[in-house]
Amino acid sequence: MTVECADWWAALWLLEHGHPPPAVICRCPDCPPLPKTEEYPMTDQPYDSTADTLRHSLRVGTLMGAPIRELVERSTQHDISKTEEPEVGVFNEFTPKLKTSTYGSDEYKGFLTAMGEGLAHHYASNRHHPEFGEPGMEWRSVGGYEGYYEVSNFGDVRSLGRVVPRSGAKGDLTRRGQTLKANVTPKGYLRLQLVRDQKHQNFLVHRLVAGDPFEVGRQPSGQPRMDHRERQPPARLRHGVA
Repeated sequence: MTVECADWWAALWLLEHGHPPPAVICRCPDCPPLPKTEEYPMTDQPYDSTADTLRHSLRVGTLMGAPIRELVERSTQHDISKTEEPEVGVFNEFTPKLKTSTYGSDEYKGFLTAMGEGLAHHYASNRHHPEFGEPGMEWRSVGGYEGYYEVSNFGDVRSLGRVVPRSGAKGDLTRRGQTLKANVTPKGYLRLQLVRDQKHQNFLVHRLVAGDPFEVGRQPSGQPRMDHRERQPPARLRHGVA
Protein backbone atom coordinates (compact mmCIF):
# COMPACT_ATOMS: atom_id res chain seq x y z
CA MET A 1 0.00 0.00 0.00
CA THR A 2 1.35 3.44 -0.92
CA VAL A 3 1.37 6.46 1.36
CA GLU A 4 -0.91 8.24 -1.10
CA CYS A 5 -3.49 5.46 -0.80
CA ALA A 6 -3.41 5.60 2.98
CA ASP A 7 -3.83 9.36 3.00
CA TRP A 8 -6.75 9.27 0.56
CA TRP A 9 -8.69 6.66 2.47
CA ALA A 10 -7.99 8.26 5.82
CA ALA A 11 -9.40 11.50 4.44
CA LEU A 12 -12.40 9.70 2.97
CA TRP A 13 -13.20 7.97 6.26
CA LEU A 14 -12.83 11.18 8.21
CA LEU A 15 -15.20 13.05 5.89
CA GLU A 16 -17.82 10.32 6.02
CA HIS A 17 -17.70 9.37 9.70
CA GLY A 18 -16.33 12.42 11.47
CA HIS A 19 -13.49 10.53 13.17
CA PRO A 20 -10.20 8.95 12.10
CA PRO A 21 -10.37 5.38 10.75
CA PRO A 22 -9.56 2.50 13.09
CA ALA A 23 -7.28 1.11 10.38
CA VAL A 24 -6.10 2.16 6.97
CA ILE A 25 -8.32 0.81 4.19
CA CYS A 26 -7.23 0.86 0.56
CA ARG A 27 -8.62 -0.16 -2.84
CA CYS A 28 -5.29 -1.14 -4.37
CA PRO A 29 -5.38 -4.57 -6.07
CA ASP A 30 -3.38 -6.04 -3.19
CA CYS A 31 -5.42 -4.41 -0.41
CA PRO A 32 -8.71 -5.58 1.14
CA PRO A 33 -11.87 -4.05 -0.38
CA LEU A 34 -13.59 -1.12 1.28
CA PRO A 35 -16.96 -2.09 2.80
CA LYS A 36 -20.01 -0.54 1.18
CA THR A 37 -21.23 2.83 2.44
CA GLU A 38 -24.53 1.45 3.71
CA GLU A 39 -22.67 -0.78 6.18
CA TYR A 40 -21.76 2.33 8.16
CA PRO A 41 -24.50 4.32 9.89
CA MET A 42 -24.93 7.88 8.62
CA THR A 43 -24.61 10.73 11.09
CA ASP A 44 -27.19 13.46 11.65
CA GLN A 45 -24.95 15.93 9.85
CA PRO A 46 -26.15 17.34 6.48
CA TYR A 47 -25.14 15.25 3.45
CA ASP A 48 -21.75 16.14 2.03
CA SER A 49 -21.11 14.79 -1.47
CA THR A 50 -17.32 15.03 -1.12
CA ALA A 51 -16.94 11.52 0.27
CA ASP A 52 -18.97 9.95 -2.54
CA THR A 53 -17.08 11.99 -5.11
CA LEU A 54 -13.75 10.80 -3.74
CA ARG A 55 -15.03 7.22 -3.69
CA HIS A 56 -16.10 7.54 -7.33
CA SER A 57 -12.82 9.14 -8.31
CA LEU A 58 -10.78 6.37 -6.72
CA ARG A 59 -12.98 3.71 -8.28
CA VAL A 60 -12.48 5.17 -11.75
CA GLY A 61 -8.75 5.37 -11.07
CA THR A 62 -8.70 1.70 -10.12
CA LEU A 63 -10.56 0.64 -13.25
CA MET A 64 -8.42 2.81 -15.53
CA GLY A 65 -5.28 1.56 -13.87
CA ALA A 66 -5.89 -2.05 -14.93
CA PRO A 67 -5.58 -1.53 -18.72
CA ILE A 68 -2.78 0.99 -18.19
CA ARG A 69 -0.76 -1.59 -16.27
CA GLU A 70 -1.41 -4.17 -18.98
CA LEU A 71 -0.32 -1.76 -21.73
CA VAL A 72 2.88 -0.97 -19.83
CA GLU A 73 3.57 -4.68 -19.40
CA ARG A 74 2.98 -5.30 -23.09
CA SER A 75 5.31 -2.46 -24.02
CA THR A 76 8.14 -4.03 -22.04
CA GLN A 77 7.43 -7.64 -23.11
CA HIS A 78 6.63 -7.13 -26.79
CA ASP A 79 8.30 -9.83 -28.92
CA ILE A 80 10.72 -10.77 -26.10
CA SER A 81 10.02 -14.41 -26.92
CA LYS A 82 12.04 -13.91 -30.12
CA THR A 83 15.21 -13.65 -28.06
CA GLU A 84 14.99 -17.21 -26.77
CA GLU A 85 14.63 -20.68 -28.22
CA PRO A 86 12.75 -22.14 -29.96
CA GLU A 87 12.26 -18.79 -31.72
CA VAL A 88 15.60 -17.00 -31.88
CA GLY A 89 17.31 -19.49 -34.19
CA VAL A 90 14.36 -19.55 -36.58
CA PHE A 91 14.09 -15.76 -36.77
CA ASN A 92 17.86 -15.44 -37.22
CA GLU A 93 17.57 -17.60 -40.32
CA PHE A 94 14.34 -16.34 -41.87
CA THR A 95 14.09 -12.62 -41.01
CA PRO A 96 16.61 -11.62 -43.74
CA LYS A 97 14.72 -13.80 -46.23
CA LEU A 98 11.34 -12.31 -45.32
CA LYS A 99 12.69 -8.76 -45.68
CA THR A 100 13.64 -9.37 -49.32
CA SER A 101 10.45 -11.31 -50.17
CA THR A 102 7.17 -9.82 -51.38
CA TYR A 103 4.57 -9.94 -48.62
CA GLY A 104 1.84 -12.46 -49.37
CA SER A 105 3.70 -14.06 -52.28
CA ASP A 106 4.10 -17.82 -52.60
CA GLU A 107 7.74 -17.42 -51.64
CA TYR A 108 6.79 -15.43 -48.53
CA LYS A 109 4.19 -18.01 -47.49
CA GLY A 110 6.76 -20.75 -48.06
CA PHE A 111 9.17 -19.08 -45.66
CA LEU A 112 6.46 -18.85 -42.99
CA THR A 113 5.68 -22.54 -43.39
CA ALA A 114 9.37 -23.41 -43.13
CA MET A 115 9.64 -21.48 -39.83
CA GLY A 116 7.59 -24.30 -38.31
CA GLU A 117 7.76 -24.69 -34.53
CA GLY A 118 9.51 -21.37 -33.98
CA LEU A 119 6.75 -19.33 -35.61
CA ALA A 120 4.01 -21.43 -33.99
CA HIS A 121 5.58 -20.79 -30.57
CA HIS A 122 5.74 -17.07 -31.33
CA TYR A 123 2.07 -16.89 -32.28
CA ALA A 124 1.11 -18.87 -29.16
CA SER A 125 3.15 -16.57 -26.89
CA ASN A 126 2.14 -13.15 -28.26
CA ARG A 127 -1.54 -12.27 -28.37
CA HIS A 128 -1.09 -9.17 -30.52
CA HIS A 129 -1.01 -11.60 -33.45
CA PRO A 130 -4.37 -12.53 -35.04
CA GLU A 131 -3.25 -16.15 -34.92
CA PHE A 132 -3.04 -16.12 -31.11
CA GLY A 133 -5.48 -18.65 -29.66
CA GLU A 134 -7.65 -18.66 -32.78
CA PRO A 135 -8.23 -21.33 -35.43
CA GLY A 136 -7.36 -20.56 -39.03
CA MET A 137 -9.95 -18.91 -41.23
CA GLU A 138 -12.10 -21.38 -43.13
CA TRP A 139 -14.62 -20.64 -45.86
CA ARG A 140 -17.68 -22.62 -46.93
CA SER A 141 -20.64 -22.03 -49.21
CA VAL A 142 -23.76 -20.30 -47.91
CA GLY A 143 -26.67 -22.73 -48.03
CA GLY A 144 -28.95 -21.96 -50.95
CA TYR A 145 -26.32 -19.65 -52.48
CA GLU A 146 -23.70 -22.15 -53.59
CA GLY A 147 -21.47 -20.61 -56.22
CA TYR A 148 -22.62 -17.12 -55.22
CA TYR A 149 -21.51 -16.50 -51.62
CA GLU A 150 -19.21 -17.97 -48.97
CA VAL A 151 -19.03 -17.36 -45.21
CA SER A 152 -16.00 -17.78 -42.95
CA ASN A 153 -15.83 -19.09 -39.41
CA PHE A 154 -14.92 -15.53 -38.35
CA GLY A 155 -18.13 -14.05 -39.71
CA ASP A 156 -16.85 -12.62 -43.00
CA VAL A 157 -19.11 -13.04 -46.02
CA ARG A 158 -17.86 -12.71 -49.59
CA SER A 159 -19.35 -12.94 -53.03
CA LEU A 160 -17.67 -15.19 -55.58
CA GLY A 161 -16.42 -14.14 -58.97
CA ARG A 162 -18.63 -15.48 -61.74
CA VAL A 163 -19.76 -14.91 -65.29
CA VAL A 164 -23.35 -13.73 -65.72
CA PRO A 165 -24.88 -14.63 -69.12
CA ARG A 166 -26.15 -11.54 -70.91
CA SER A 167 -27.52 -11.03 -74.37
CA GLY A 168 -26.64 -8.11 -76.56
CA ALA A 169 -23.52 -6.70 -78.15
CA LYS A 170 -21.60 -6.43 -74.87
CA GLY A 171 -21.89 -10.14 -74.18
CA ASP A 172 -21.62 -11.85 -70.80
CA LEU A 173 -20.92 -9.85 -67.64
CA THR A 174 -17.97 -10.78 -65.44
CA ARG A 175 -18.51 -10.04 -61.75
CA ARG A 176 -15.56 -9.87 -59.38
CA GLY A 177 -15.79 -11.40 -55.93
CA GLN A 178 -15.62 -9.11 -52.92
CA THR A 179 -16.08 -9.08 -49.15
CA LEU A 180 -19.50 -7.76 -48.17
CA LYS A 181 -20.01 -5.03 -45.60
CA ALA A 182 -22.68 -5.81 -43.01
CA ASN A 183 -25.00 -3.32 -41.31
CA VAL A 184 -25.80 -3.29 -37.60
CA THR A 185 -29.43 -3.79 -36.59
CA PRO A 186 -31.01 -1.78 -33.74
CA LYS A 187 -30.51 -4.85 -31.53
CA GLY A 188 -26.81 -5.01 -32.34
CA TYR A 189 -26.79 -7.91 -34.82
CA LEU A 190 -24.85 -7.87 -38.09
CA ARG A 191 -27.11 -8.08 -41.13
CA LEU A 192 -26.46 -8.10 -44.87
CA GLN A 193 -28.30 -8.67 -48.12
CA LEU A 194 -27.72 -11.57 -50.51
CA VAL A 195 -28.92 -11.57 -54.11
CA ARG A 196 -29.70 -14.48 -56.40
CA ASP A 197 -31.86 -14.56 -59.51
CA GLN A 198 -32.69 -10.88 -58.95
CA LYS A 199 -34.22 -11.70 -55.57
CA HIS A 200 -32.88 -9.76 -52.57
CA GLN A 201 -33.00 -11.24 -49.06
CA ASN A 202 -31.65 -10.01 -45.72
CA PHE A 203 -29.78 -12.41 -43.43
CA LEU A 204 -28.17 -12.19 -40.00
CA VAL A 205 -24.46 -12.97 -40.22
CA HIS A 206 -24.39 -15.24 -37.17
CA ARG A 207 -27.03 -17.39 -38.84
CA LEU A 208 -24.86 -17.77 -41.92
CA VAL A 209 -21.91 -18.77 -39.73
CA ALA A 210 -24.05 -21.34 -37.93
CA GLY A 211 -25.10 -22.83 -41.24
CA ASP A 212 -28.87 -22.35 -40.84
CA PRO A 213 -29.72 -19.18 -42.78
CA PHE A 214 -33.27 -17.93 -43.17
CA GLU A 215 -34.67 -14.53 -43.93
CA VAL A 216 -34.69 -11.89 -41.19
CA GLY A 217 -37.99 -11.98 -39.29
CA ARG A 218 -38.99 -15.38 -40.67
CA GLN A 219 -37.53 -17.79 -38.13
CA PRO A 220 -39.86 -20.82 -37.88
CA SER A 221 -41.03 -21.80 -34.40
CA GLY A 222 -38.82 -24.41 -32.76
CA GLN A 223 -35.81 -23.68 -34.99
CA PRO A 224 -32.40 -23.26 -33.34
CA ARG A 225 -31.41 -19.85 -32.13
CA MET A 226 -27.90 -18.63 -31.37
CA ASP A 227 -26.73 -17.91 -27.84
CA HIS A 228 -24.01 -15.27 -28.25
CA ARG A 229 -21.09 -15.49 -25.87
CA GLU A 230 -19.70 -12.12 -24.92
CA ARG A 231 -16.34 -11.15 -26.48
CA GLN A 232 -16.23 -14.23 -28.70
CA PRO A 233 -15.85 -14.35 -32.49
CA PRO A 234 -18.89 -15.46 -34.52
CA ALA A 235 -17.47 -18.97 -34.92
CA ARG A 236 -17.90 -19.54 -31.20
CA LEU A 237 -21.65 -19.69 -31.02
CA ARG A 238 -23.76 -22.33 -29.44
CA HIS A 239 -27.24 -23.54 -30.23
CA GLY A 240 -30.23 -23.20 -27.97
CA VAL A 241 -33.90 -23.79 -28.65
CA ALA A 242 -36.17 -20.89 -29.54
